[in-house]
Amino acid sequence: MQKAKKSKFQAKDCSTDRADICAPVSFAMQQRSLVSDSSIRSIKRSFEIFELFDEKRTPMSATDIARCLDTPLSSMLDLLKSISSLGYITYDSRARTYFPSLRISLLGDWIQTSLLGDVTLLEMLEEIQGSAPETVAISAINDLDMQYLWVSRGRQAISLNIEEGQITPIFSTSVGQALMARWSDSEIKTFVKRFNRRRPGGAVSEASALAAATAVRDRGYASVYDQATLGVGSIALGIPLAYDRNLVISVGGPTDRIRKDEQMIAKALCEAARKYNANARTGDPLDQNNMN
Repeated sequence: MQKAKKSKFQAKDCSTDRADICAPVSFAMQQRSLVSDSSIRSIKRSFEIFELFDEKRTPMSATDIARCLDTPLSSMLDLLKSISSLGYITYDSRARTYFPSLRISLLGDWIQTSLLGDVTLLEMLEEIQGSAPETVAISAINDLDMQYLWVSRGRQAISLNIEEGQITPIFSTSVGQALMARWSDSEIKTFVKRFNRRRPGGAVSEASALAAATAVRDRGYASVYDQATLGVGSIALGIPLAYDRNLVISVGGPTDRIRKDEQMIAKALCEAARKYNANARTGDPLDQNNMN
């Protein structure tokens, strides 16, 4: 029988005096006293924000959240930006509202249920990955970028490596173009103007954004190769959610593999989207007959 390894955590000698036994507790209490009141208030307020969403269950502006929680707007904006940067809340720059992301569904399953009905996130990912063993992800818009909310790493030796919570551009990626295809042309123009106003260094033309969205609508899905990242290709499709929001399902990997399997991957994505639409009983303008 293999000899058990000695644990590095040793039991404290019970013969030690009382002061020694109580020392760790005293130290913990001292450390607790070092935590600032402002930090405690921020933690408390963060939970109150999610409790408010649990009660309202609708997108809310920063002004509404601040008013409901009786908090100064400037402080609330800073806190919402911090939570948003972690991927637990998404910001819709078109409507200027916040809403919990699917990442927070790990803490409250009502969010996933209200957005996806009976079709769970894991079921959708597993079904797609069963057809295409590449990296599968679900993402959504967060302010002016796309953010990966859930990722299942590819099953092949060389696979695309992306992290949950990771931010990616909207205009040069399949996930961004798939999302824009679900917007009206006027919404795309408004978004481009806002993007260029806030990020003048990376100005985008309305014509190119509209052309990309039109191409996705005509094709039925978005496909991008070697744009955001050299050597990486990806295929994506947007699906409608409650509250006029959208998720994007994507499959990504090495350009040569994705390009070779593009039709197969697109069919798997469209099939998953159809099942969601049937479950949610919502018509989808991007539901493609050519994928049958």
